[in-house]
Amino acid sequence: MQQPLIGRNRRINVRIAACLPVLCIFLLSGCAVTAGPDEEGLRLEQGALAGMAADAAGAVAGAEAEAAVHAAANAAVEAAEAAKPFDHHDIAMQSVKSSNLAKVGYDAKHAVLKVQFTSGARYIYYDVPESVYRNLLNAESLGSYFYYNIRTSYRYEKVS
Repeated sequence: MQQPLIGRNRRINVRIAACLPVLCIFLLSGCAVTAGPDEEGLRLEQGALAGMAADAAGAVAGAEAEAAVHAAANAAVEAAEAAKPFDHHDIAMQSVKSSNLAKVGYDAKHAVLKVQFTSGARYIYYDVPESVYRNLLNAESLGSYFYYNIRTSYRYEKVS
């Protein structure tokens, strides 16, 4: 049975599996930690607790610093990607079965739809939601879906 905190001695019995935050609190209050007679002998004085607390603080600070470095590196990569000029030639095109459309492709990162007609003319449409692209691919008539839902609904330009 564990004894409660005793006045001036500031002693408390702790199980060996006590967690570090609790030990740090005792360290800050200047107490000694001892194990009771029913547990394997464990006695930690203020100096040992200070070492454990410093090690734990260093590990936490190191992990936080490493996470911050990774976050900064990821942000730099994203910024570099965002700074790249958009090139519609990078959009993978897929052939479709339609009497009007020959190929379509979509860039989810930039929300750009690229369409090649059977005539060979190619257009890119900006700010097209991915759901519109999926609906186009699943439409019974791709040409009709394109005509009524995309053609004049989004900003576009003819490309070579």
